[in-house]
Amino acid sequence: MHVGARLGCAWVFTLSIVCAPAPSAGSPSLVGGGGIDYSQGSGGESTRGVLAIVGSSVGSGNATLALVRYRDSATGDGLGWIGAVRAPLARGHGLAASGARFVGDDSLRSWRVKVGPVLELPSGGTAGVYYTHAQDDAGARADAAAAELSLPLSARFTGRANGVYGSAPGGLRAALASVGLGWAPAHGLELTGDLGVSRNGAFATTPGSPSNPLTRLLGRGGSRGGTTRETRVDPLLQLGVRVLLP
Repeated sequence: MHVGARLGCAWVFTLSIVCAPAPSAGSPSLVGGGGIDYSQGSGGESTRGVLAIVGSSVGSGNATLALVRYRDSATGDGLGWIGAVRAPLARGHGLAASGARFVGDDSLRSWRVKVGPVLELPSGGTAGVYYTHAQDDAGARADAAAAELSLPLSARFTGRANGVYGSAPGGLRAALASVGLGWAPAHGLELTGDLGVSRNGAFATTPGSPSNPLTRLLGRGGSRGGTTRETRVDPLLQLGVRVLLP
């Protein structure tokens, strides 16, 4: 059964790293590549995903489309489509919008949208504030505010932090916080890792354990038992590899 749309760090993580960096102003470019994601949550549940990515950028604006094939230990296999655009505003700032649709091999259907301003920082990093909406085919929905920070730590390392707070189906309040690090050992290659905690980021099901981060991304929980209003705090882990050329 569907137990509601989830708010999870994987949604923030996927959309924040899937966009290729914009080149220098006035230099249009097209990039393509792929990636691998691994996520693990409480109860030993895990999700693996393979992505194909294509993106285009002109100046400080860009657009990206990704196709995801995932295997989730709780929801099964499925496909996802993730699109993201960034339009330039004054003084190097921008407006970003993202959307995703997930279709499971069985009955899973869910979608997400995310929109908000992105500010260029003097240090060379970016800060964004977003409104997010999640909904599944069972009619469950969730709304939240999200904040993202990305800062260059050196020529090859980038640090980031994410936070989300909002509503969840059943009257609960959901929140999460995560920190991560990106490492670019070679041109076109990036290795990423994020750690965090989630409070009511997913329903608990009875019997059974709470769903893992990508289960919340996909918008569906386990099929056993019903939902409960119990407050839960769970650890989150996400690892990823991205290869983008040229």
